[in-house]
Amino acid sequence: MALVAAELVGANSGLGFLISDSRTVLRTDYVIVGMATIGVVGLAIDRTIRTIVQRTLPCRGNSADERRAIKEVSKIFSSTEKDETR
Repeated sequence: MALVAAELVGANSGLGFLISDSRTVLRTDYVIVGMATIGVVGLAIDRTIRTIVQRTLPCRGNSADERRAIKEVSKIFSSTEKDETR
């Protein structure tokens, strides 16, 4: 987050510079387009990472899979505890 904020404030090019420069010359339309672009890129990155995680780690990212994995692990631990008490 700090890197994003620093890029927005101290940039000489890029979206941060576009937003800052447009703000000083009162080009509200450019400011809004720059902010929307940052939001869309952030959303795309978020969706991409979520998809990768769901496909590579099947027990993550899906609540039904997480519950099933937790049940399996708890069964394993409960069976080992019973074996130790015998």
